[in-house]
Amino acid sequence: MPPVNSLTMTRSYPPRWLAWCVLALLAAAALMSFVDRFILSLLITPIKDSLHLSDFQIGLLMGPAFAICFAIFGVPIGWLADRANRRTIVAAGIALWSVMTAWCGLAKSFGTLFVARMGVGMGEAALNPCVVSLVSDYFPPTVRARAIGLYMTGAFLGAGSAYIVGGQAVAVIESWPPLTLPIVGTLLSWQVAFLIVAAPAAVLAVLMILVPEPRRNAEPSESHPSPLNGLKHVAANLPAYAGVFLGMSGTTAISASSFWSPALFERAWGWPVERSGTVIGLIILATGIPGANIGGWIADRLTRNGRADGPLITCLIGSIAMAPGFSLYPLMPSGEAAAALLCVAFFGLAVATGVSPAAVGAVSPARFKAGIAGLFFMTINLLGLFLGPPTVGLIADALPGADGLRLALSSTFAVFGIATIAVLWWGLRPFRRMAESVAEADR
Repeated sequence: MPPVNSLTMTRSYPPRWLAWCVLALLAAAALMSFVDRFILSLLITPIKDSLHLSDFQIGLLMGPAFAICFAIFGVPIGWLADRANRRTIVAAGIALWSVMTAWCGLAKSFGTLFVARMGVGMGEAALNPCVVSLVSDYFPPTVRARAIGLYMTGAFLGAGSAYIVGGQAVAVIESWPPLTLPIVGTLLSWQVAFLIVAAPAAVLAVLMILVPEPRRNAEPSESHPSPLNGLKHVAANLPAYAGVFLGMSGTTAISASSFWSPALFERAWGWPVERSGTVIGLIILATGIPGANIGGWIADRLTRNGRADGPLITCLIGSIAMAPGFSLYPLMPSGEAAAALLCVAFFGLAVATGVSPAAVGAVSPARFKAGIAGLFFMTINLLGLFLGPPTVGLIADALPGADGLRLALSSTFAVFGIATIAVLWWGLRPFRRMAESVAEADR
């Protein structure tokens, strides 16, 4: 009788305290990535004025400029993470997006700013695929959704902090006179803001080098999987992946379109950026952090109760709560009423997006997790970021004034919200069958 490899019988994981410490550092990286990503939404007005841009061009900077490299490079980085040292890949990505965020602050034309935003996306593409793979090797299946939810908390902390601190900082920085530096020349206040937020990520890049690389919980013969085999796996099980891939693309379009919120509060209700930034940031912190963790708890509870499709059910629950809030808040008669609806909207968004990486992991064998996660993030960001913010800007340009942006946001949110709910509902059955198969092999 041939010897039985111990990995086929049991899975080994690092000490739990170490796993949670590493996860906290990864969550801090997610926080900084969202600060660097969201700061643009607070600088729309000064960037438009100094570079003479249209709303559509601003939408391109928010969406496609970031999405092109973030999405495309996520796939090869994901496959690389299935074969190489993941902590080194993450550290390199953090260093890159820090440098490119600083370059945004040196931009003096639409083209230069567009290229710099592409570089930010390239650096941030390294984070999520590696995290999905690392979590699978640091945590057993029964707590992975909760771990992913805690990681996603960093994203909501970053978004909230970007709005709160960024809004106040932008108000202060805008009162400064232009800054003149050797070689660089004169920098306006919005350019200085980019330089300031770029610095902390460089420290995280150094800390990531100290993170231990965990033992992979894949069979030795499968530890270096072929990217083609991973793509064949997705193609062979396309119905199981289609629901979560397409459904979360709609959620991403809604999330990215919400970058327009500070501009909406300014145009529709006359709120200055320091007020809208503070209010939106507090809403994200108050709803996003508990939402991501509650979503992880719900998914884990469903999984322990025998529902292998628990993560996707949780995504659906969050989307049902999210869609009405986002669709209606731009139409409210006051900023205060709009802010109240945003509380419901961001809570639902956090529940849905907080467990979406766990949903992808639930239907992906261990040897393909990072690669398929990269494909997932490529899909949702190419579709969501390309379709969301530019669509809002295009409609707003066609309908100038505050009402144009209100109608652009409301209609965009409604269309993507309905589509998301329908697709996630359709995908439940094939997702459940595939998740049960993967869970059996993961025991």
